[in-house]
Amino acid sequence: MNTDKQMRRLIELGRREDTPYTCMILAADGEIIALAPNRVKKDADATSHAEINAIREASARRNNKDLSGCHLITTCEPCPMCASAIFWSGIRKVSWGLSIDEIAALGHRQISLRMKDVLADISAELQVEEGVLAEEVKALF
Repeated sequence: MNTDKQMRRLIELGRREDTPYTCMILAADGEIIALAPNRVKKDADATSHAEINAIREASARRNNKDLSGCHLITTCEPCPMCASAIFWSGIRKVSWGLSIDEIAALGHRQISLRMKDVLADISAELQVEEGVLAEEVKALF
């Protein structure tokens, strides 16, 4: 699977939606089952992060909260809330562009707690790919 190609699609979505935070979820066969931007401001909802929106969309589409076997790709490393939702949904493969530390260095408010630390208990089960097209993602900011 070409993660770069999928990240470019997320970058385009970010440009269209005027947000650097976007996310998609792929089924095991590579089909996109969710594609979502961050809608915190638009929805006036602090939980409306891109990852949460994508998990909600994928779960609704599948009519099942279990997203085991899926791959979540996001422009930015999931925050502790999103990391927890990823765990509860059963997703065990995650790719992102910029890390929490890189996002914070750009002036965006972040909780300085890495996803791998939030999910330390399942780290053996979690596949993580960091830095996917990081410079292109950084341009969204």
